[in-house]
Amino acid sequence: MRMKLFIMIQTEPGREEEVVKKLRNYKKEGVENVYLVTGPYDLIAEARVPDEKELNKLVSSIRKKVDGIYSTSTLISRE
Repeated sequence: MRMKLFIMIQTEPGREEEVVKKLRNYKKEGVENVYLVTGPYDLIAEARVPDEKELNKLVSSIRKKVDGIYSTSTLISRE
């Protein structure tokens, strides 16, 4: 069963655009869209993955490899 993710991201101050550009390079891993938003989060990345293993792999990779991210929170919807 495929999973749709909404990864809410807080960036370090002033690094929103930089993080957006980096996240757009994750299309192959399942990131479909990245939105700049206002409120408690700066960005929302929308992604689809086939299973929990790929979910963990994607979120872990984003947290470890994308500089400028302060924190994330992920919402999961099963399709």
